[in-house]
Amino acid sequence: MQRKVNIVGDKLVSEIAVKDVKIKKNELAGWQNSMLEQHGWYVHYVFIDEHTVDSHTHGLIDNFNHPELQIIFPLPETTVHKIFSRIINNIREGAKYKENNYVEGIIDNYKIKFIKSPDENTYDVLRIIVPDVSGNLDVGTLVPPFHLQYGKSSTIKIIH
Repeated sequence: MQRKVNIVGDKLVSEIAVKDVKIKKNELAGWQNSMLEQHGWYVHYVFIDEHTVDSHTHGLIDNFNHPELQIIFPLPETTVHKIFSRIINNIREGAKYKENNYVEGIIDNYKIKFIKSPDENTYDVLRIIVPDVSGNLDVGTLVPPFHLQYGKSSTIKIIH
């Protein structure tokens, strides 16, 4: 089973794709288009398995002329949404984030780091590296399993 969850504003839409159960693509596309019209973006959570997640935005390139955002560390959905919301509010106010930017004020008392997503995407994606408990962000200093954020999301396995 693969579970996908989209959150925008205070709305939560969850779809569950189970063998033999099909979700009508035209209904999902309508919801996505509605969220893009209302908010300019939405979050797509892809739970690969119980230990692997790929959270990413849609709409930033077209509506804000900014690369899409991605977090692959399995944080609570509300935390991911808050991180994306704070960054996108800054983008709306004129901020432009780039690869290797270190940014304060998104997560309380910690910096985050932006890297170019190592995944093979057909569009620009900046991955957000969240710090470990000591505030480390770089590949050589992050403690396991936080260091896995630098790998491809299709190969990431984070075991708690």
